[in-house]
Amino acid sequence: MHLIDLTIILLFLGGISAYGIYNARKNVTTEDYFLAGKNTPWWVAMFSIVATETSVLTFVSIPGLAYRSDWFFLQLALGYILGRILVSAFLLPLYFKGNVTSIYEVIGERFGKPVQKTASGIFLITRIFADGVRFLATAVVVQVVTGWPIWLAVLIIGIVTMVYTLSGGIRTVLWVDSFQFVLYLAGGATVIVFIFTSPVFSGWESLIEAGKLQIFRFTTENMFTDAWYVFSAFLGGTLLSFASHGADYMMVQRVLTCGNLNAARRAMVGSGVFVFLQFLVFLLAGSLIWLYTGGAELDKDRELSWFIVHHLPVGIKGILLAGVLSAAMSTLSSSINALASSTVNDWFRTKPTLRMSMFVSAVWACLLILIALMFDEGDTAVVVLGLKIASFTYGGLLGLFLLSRLKIQFSPVHLIIGLLAGLATVFLLQDQSIAWTWFIGGAVLVNLGVVLILNKMGNMIGGTLLLSIGAVSLTFGEVPYRSGLDVIASDGFLELQGKTVGVVVNHTSLNSKKVHLIKLTHEAGINIAAVFTPEHGFKGIAAAGEKVEDGKEPLSGAPIFSLYGKNRKPSEEMLAGIDVLVFDLQDIGVRYYTYLSTLTLVMEAAAEQKIPLIVLDRVNPLLHTVQGPVLDSEYASFVGMHPIPVLHGMSLGELAMMINGEGWLKNELHAELTVIPYNGKVDKKVLKNAFDPTPSPNMPNLETAWLYQGLCLLEGTNISEGRGTDSPFMLIGAPWLDADLVLEKLESTRHPQDVIAITQFTPEILPHAKYPKYAGEECYGFKIGYLKEPLKWTVHFLAAVHTLHPQQFRFLESQFIDKLYGSDRLRLSIKEGTVNQYLVEDEAFLSHFITLRNTYQIY
Repeated sequence: MHLIDLTIILLFLGGISAYGIYNARKNVTTEDYFLAGKNTPWWVAMFSIVATETSVLTFVSIPGLAYRSDWFFLQLALGYILGRILVSAFLLPLYFKGNVTSIYEVIGERFGKPVQKTASGIFLITRIFADGVRFLATAVVVQVVTGWPIWLAVLIIGIVTMVYTLSGGIRTVLWVDSFQFVLYLAGGATVIVFIFTSPVFSGWESLIEAGKLQIFRFTTENMFTDAWYVFSAFLGGTLLSFASHGADYMMVQRVLTCGNLNAARRAMVGSGVFVFLQFLVFLLAGSLIWLYTGGAELDKDRELSWFIVHHLPVGIKGILLAGVLSAAMSTLSSSINALASSTVNDWFRTKPTLRMSMFVSAVWACLLILIALMFDEGDTAVVVLGLKIASFTYGGLLGLFLLSRLKIQFSPVHLIIGLLAGLATVFLLQDQSIAWTWFIGGAVLVNLGVVLILNKMGNMIGGTLLLSIGAVSLTFGEVPYRSGLDVIASDGFLELQGKTVGVVVNHTSLNSKKVHLIKLTHEAGINIAAVFTPEHGFKGIAAAGEKVEDGKEPLSGAPIFSLYGKNRKPSEEMLAGIDVLVFDLQDIGVRYYTYLSTLTLVMEAAAEQKIPLIVLDRVNPLLHTVQGPVLDSEYASFVGMHPIPVLHGMSLGELAMMINGEGWLKNELHAELTVIPYNGKVDKKVLKNAFDPTPSPNMPNLETAWLYQGLCLLEGTNISEGRGTDSPFMLIGAPWLDADLVLEKLESTRHPQDVIAITQFTPEILPHAKYPKYAGEECYGFKIGYLKEPLKWTVHFLAAVHTLHPQQFRFLESQFIDKLYGSDRLRLSIKEGTVNQYLVEDEAFLSHFITLRNTYQIY
C-alpha cells in the first residue's frame, strides 16, 4: 500500500477515535449514552440507518451483481421503501407513545417481562452471531483491498470501533455513521466519475444492448421459488424492511434518538430512499467497471476492490479504502451499542449507571471481536448462517409487535409458542425450496395464527387443532427431495459469490428441474474458471475405460480438463487461480464405480493446493445396505482405493468425510472440506430419478445398479457381462457356456426371489461399448431379472462355471478380478473349491466398517 494511502487511512482511524473520546463529555446519563439525549437531527438518524445496514459485503458485492448480471437488485430496494412506510405508520407511534429506551419494553408493558426477555433474547442471539460472523466476512474483504493479515484487519477494525463507540455512545455512532455514509457513497461516485471521464467510456449503447441496465424480471416458472421474480422481490423487500426496521432494535434505536415522532418518520422513510440511491450508485459503478474492462474475468471476482487497487490514483485510492473501512465499522459500532442497550434495559432489574453501561458495551464488543477471530474465513457454512440468521428470526419478532397492537389479552405462554412456531416455519419453508423472500411473511402469518387460535379456543381444543393441522400439513406436504445442488442454488450460491470456482461435474450435475450446475451458476453470476470431468466425460457418453480428451465448456468459456485421460488428478497448473472447488456427481453406491476415486484425487489435489472443496451431496440409490468384502489396501486401484465394502451404503459426501477423517489421502493430507447435504423425502421415484440421465452409458436404471454390485466381477473374467447389448449386467454368458448345466448347478444356492431365464444374445460394437467381449458371436447364458443377493450369486456362478468349464473359463491375465473384489481371496477360493466356507468367513470383515460408518453418517 502506498504511503499516502496508508496516511489517509491512519488519519481517518485516528480522527474518528478522537471524535468518540471528545464526545464522552456529553454523556452524563444512560439516556445520553443510548439515546443521545433525544435531540438528534432527523437527517443524521437517517444516514446512520443507511450506514448501519450497509456492510463491506454490500459495498463490494452490489457492484459485482451489476458486473455479472443487471440491476435486478433494485426490485428489492423498492420494497425497502414501502416497508419503512409501514414501520412509520404502525410501529413508530407505539415506541414514541411508550417513551422507551429499548423497543422490547413495549412488549414487556403489554405482555409481561417473560415475553419481553424472550424477544430481547432472540435479538441478542441474532445480533451477536450474525454480526460477529459478518464482521469476519467484512474483514476478509478489507484484507483483500488492504493486504493486511486477516487477524490484523479484525483487530484494527474492532479496536478502533470499540474505542469511539464506548467513549462517545450512540451520539458518536450516529454522527460517525453519517460521515461514513457520505464517505463510501462518495467512493462509489468517484468510480463513476473516473470512468465517465476516461477515454474508455463511449456511451450507454453497449450496456443497453447487453441488458446490463435491466431492473424488472417479469417471467418465472414459480414465483414461490424464484426470489428475483418482480413480485417476490418487491414483497420480500417490503417485509424484510418492515421487520428489520420495525422489530430489530439495532435499526429502531437510531430513530428513537430523534426528538419526536415526525422527525423519526422522516428519518425512517428517508433512509429507504437513500438506500435505493446508494444501490443505484453502486450498481451503476459495477456496470461501468464492466464497460471499462470489456467484461473481463477479474481475479477473485472482486470487481470494485480490484478496480480500486489497480486503477484509481494514489490519494483517491486511500479515500476509497477509508470508505471500505467505514462500511465495516458502521455496522459493528451500531451492533455494540444496541446489544448493550437491550441488555441493560431488558435484563437488568435496576437502572444501571453510565459506567456499567459502558462496561456492558465493552463486553459485547470483545465478544464480537472474538467470534470474528475464532471462526476461519474459509468456514463458509458458518458465515452463510450468520448472514441468514436475522431473516430467520425477523418474522417471529414482527408478529409479536403486530399482536401488541390488538386490543386482546394474550397468555404469555401462547405468545412464546406462536413465536417459536414462526421461527420453525422458516426452516420448513426453506426445506420446501421456497424462496427466502417469502420467509418473513410465512413466519408472521403462522405466528399470528397460532396465537389467535390458542387464545380463542384454549389450550386443549386449540392445541389439538394446531397439532391436527400440523400433522395434515406434514402428511400432504412432505418435503421433496433436494440434492446438494438444489440446496446451494436456493441460496443463490452464496458460498461461491465473489470467488473463482472450479467444478467437477458431468451430465448428471442437474438440479430437480434438470438444469445443469454450470448454467445455474452462470445465471447467478458465479465465475466458473475450470471444469473437471470423470470417466465417461462431460457428456457421459464415452465408453467404460475409454480415454477422454480435454475441451472447452461453451457457456462459461472455461477449459474442460479430463480426469480420465492423460491425468487422473487435477494438476497445480489446472488449479491456478481457483478459490474453491465444487464436486457434484451422481454415484450409484458401488465401490467399483470410479467417481469415488475421482473424488479422492480431487480432495488430494485440493489439500495440496490448500483450496477449499465443497461436495454437493446426492442420494445413494442403493441406500444404506452394506454387503461384500472390504478392500485390502494391497489391492487398491482406480476401481477401489479405500478399505470399504463393495456395497458401502454411503453417499459421496459421507465417504468424503470418512476419507478426510480417517487420513486416507496421500501423506495423510486433509482437505478443507464442506459437504452440502441433500434433504427431503427419499422414495422409490427419487431413487429411479438418480438414473435420469444415466450416470454412465451402461448403467441405465436402478435395477442394473443393484445387479452391478455382483455381476461387475465378470469383467475380471472371459464371461460377457452384457456390454454391447441393450441390457448390460442383465445379460451374461459366453459362446462356450452350457447354461442348462450351470443353472442346475446353481439350483441349491438360488434364492426364491431370484428371477433368472436361460437365453442367448450377440454382443455388438456400440458407441458406448467399443470393445465388448465376443463381439458378433452368439453367446449362451442368462437373462437376469432380479437377484436377492447379487454378489453372493455371482461368486457361486463363477465357482460353478469354473467347475463345469475348466478348460474354457479363465480369469483375465491382468488379475483384474482381484482389484474388483479387493483381494485375491475370491480367485484363489474358486480355484481351491472353498467358496462356501470363504463366503461365511468374509462376513466378519464388515463389522469394523459398519462401526466406522456410523461416525460419518449424515442421513
